Amino acid sequence: MNMLLLAAITTLVNPEPLDLTGPLQMVVTPANTVTIIEEHTMNAPNISMINWGVGFGTCPTDDSQTLTDLEISAYNTRYNVQKVTDSYGGEFWMLYAPVNNQTSKSLTIRYKATLKLNKRQLVAGSPKQTPELSDRRKWLQTPEKNDIYATQSWMRSAELVREKDERDVVFADRLLKAIQTDFRYKFIANGERGVPGCVRNGFGACGELNALVVDALRLSGIPARTRQGRNAHVSTPFGPEDVNSYHVTAEFWGEGIGWIPIEASAAGNNTNEKGVELRPFLGIANGDHVSKHYNFAYLDGNARSFQNQDWVFGSWQGSWDGWKVVGQYGVSVTPISNR
Repeated sequence: MNMLLLAAITTLVNPEPLDLTGPLQMVVTPANTVTIIEEHTMNAPNISMINWGVGFGTCPTDDSQTLTDLEISAYNTRYNVQKVTDSYGGEFWMLYAPVNNQTSKSLTIRYKATLKLNKRQLVAGSPKQTPELSDRRKWLQTPEKNDIYATQSWMRSAELVREKDERDVVFADRLLKAIQTDFRYKFIANGERGVPGCVRNGFGACGELNALVVDALRLSGIPARTRQGRNAHVSTPFGPEDVNSYHVTAEFWGEGIGWIPIEASAAGNNTNEKGVELRPFLGIANGDHVSKHYNFAYLDGNARSFQNQDWVFGSWQGSWDGWKVVGQYGVSVTPISNR
């Protein structure tokens, strides 16, 4: 299984303050055209594969991005793929590849997707049409028990309770301020992952911090979801500093507004023993992030994975000893407009 850690620090600038109690709308404008290419060669010398299967994030089309072309190939042959949905709302492309004598011990998969990315910004004003959320229940689904306990424990200690009739965007703003006060950004390779560890330690990386945001929002009755994928660009005022790096961000549903970007892991400059200071914000996404899928993987039915969710499966004979994956990733970006 090819699992790559999400370790991006996002250094961003807060947008201009808005009156969050007044009329608000999301403005969407074209930003970039992006082509991403992933190629992974998987070698298993001590097994003999009977068939291969590979799952990839779908790069879903929504207000943030539009998937315009997709190619998934194995053995230099382009294959048809099937879209499947898991019980947690994740959608994936599934490819099934037959095995011949030359490919029973090795497989090279090439994933190429072309997308148009949009800048999204929360501004004052009323939308021309009131957006509606048809699958609300999916984005209110509570996380695993350990995540619930950890999130509720932290919310109690922070005295963070959504007030009666409090507007969702106002509560989200209060939530980010509480996270900024109580947490720092720190990524530790092979360290403790997940929301419980983040709450216990007082720090986390993009996956933990934005998952904590989503958990707190859902537990407060506000639909929310993470967006997991890759940073695609660097030369923008609100863009991430590391191109190609894995990154998790988030968004929540604002009633009468639509999906609103929210970012808990944006980092400042000051550091201490717990990590880098946070400068979280909401209401801006600059069209620099390719989202491969929503939410996280539930690899063992219990713990969420804060890792890239492409995986290999199939049937085989023999031992997985010596299993090795060699991969590469590239991205090309064509700006659509000056921002």
